[in-house]
Amino acid sequence: MLFREWEIIDKNTCEKFESALFLDAVPSLFFRKLFDYGNLHTLFPELAILVKVEQLKSYHPEGNVFEHTMQAIDVAAQFSYHSAEEKRIVMLAVLCHDYGKAKSFFSGEGMKEHDIAGVPLTEKFLQRFLYSKQVIKTVCKLVLYHKKPSTIFAEKPNMDGYNCLKKLCGKTSELRLLLWVFWADIRGRNGVPERFFEIDGKLHDFIRRTYNIT
Repeated sequence: MLFREWEIIDKNTCEKFESALFLDAVPSLFFRKLFDYGNLHTLFPELAILVKVEQLKSYHPEGNVFEHTMQAIDVAAQFSYHSAEEKRIVMLAVLCHDYGKAKSFFSGEGMKEHDIAGVPLTEKFLQRFLYSKQVIKTVCKLVLYHKKPSTIFAEKPNMDGYNCLKKLCGKTSELRLLLWVFWADIRGRNGVPERFFEIDGKLHDFIRRTYNIT
């Protein structure tokens, strides 16, 4: 097993975690500081192990999965959300979206199914913070489907693709959250790598037209 069972997060740590992730303009600073002081593994082992998981430079020029996650949450912190609850769900999902890469990497299975592998890890992580069942369910769904928009935006986005994603999500509001997670994912790579320029442009245009958000 990669992780042992961890106790419920204490109130003080939980408050600092939520303040950093949901309120800070650059939430990665909180987690980077914990890493620098050697406390990340004790508090958030799911994140700490990602430092050891390297990625293909052609897809992730920023380096290991921890670095990618830190850049992705900083991107997600800048989006214009409809509500504080919407931001909370997206930020949690972006933080957890690649947890499965550690399990896939160290088991020798590759990373193609890290979305599936990440769901139980995300669920256990969120349970340590005593989040509601609904929050956990929604975040886990976003983790599971976070790669799906890539198949739509690799081509010209259309209503068929939109409806396909909507069917997966079950709710229009959850589809919007999924697109935020996907956008943070592709932008958390030292900016947008050249191979993702076209997808990024299509996604930006689609979100702007569909949700009237810039």
